[in-house]
Amino acid sequence: MVGYILLGYLLAFGTKTVGYSRTTMTLVIVFAGALWLAATVAAGAWSDRVGRKPVYLVGYLLILAVSIPFFLLLEARNLALVYLATAIVSAGLGLTYGAQSALYAELFPAHVRYSGASFAYALGAIVGGGFAPFIADLLLQKTGTSMSIAAYMMTVAAVSLLATWAIRKTDLNGFGDDRSPAQQ
Repeated sequence: MVGYILLGYLLAFGTKTVGYSRTTMTLVIVFAGALWLAATVAAGAWSDRVGRKPVYLVGYLLILAVSIPFFLLLEARNLALVYLATAIVSAGLGLTYGAQSALYAELFPAHVRYSGASFAYALGAIVGGGFAPFIADLLLQKTGTSMSIAAYMMTVAAVSLLATWAIRKTDLNGFGDDRSPAQQ
């Protein structure tokens, strides 16, 4: 959901609410996407060493911690701070996405792994992400403040943290924990 706000709503927010040009905000979003990609690769490697769950938790803790500063920095009307804000959120997203594929796959036994992981991801993208830009815009219109969007992001991050924390075992391959076979 936070990724959909970053990539799907930031352009509208930055141009209509803050007053940046479309070109400026497009460049910010390209920067955020590139950083998100790099963080995803690094987080995937990290999750192979320490496990999926810890990396996922760190990512959502970061998103939870920076949701309010994210909008405060965006609204400061200082382009360097806009880049900083998107860099921090992109790093948090990368931490969650880097561990996500393996985490989802490891939640299901081998005979339903592909279907289970695919269904879980697709359903989450549709329900959690597809409506996120619309909800963010509606919150801004109804409350007049971006802090309502930050609260929405924090709520989603908190639910994600709790759900991840509740995962007892992410490895159904018989290794006994959520580390890859190479770490066993």
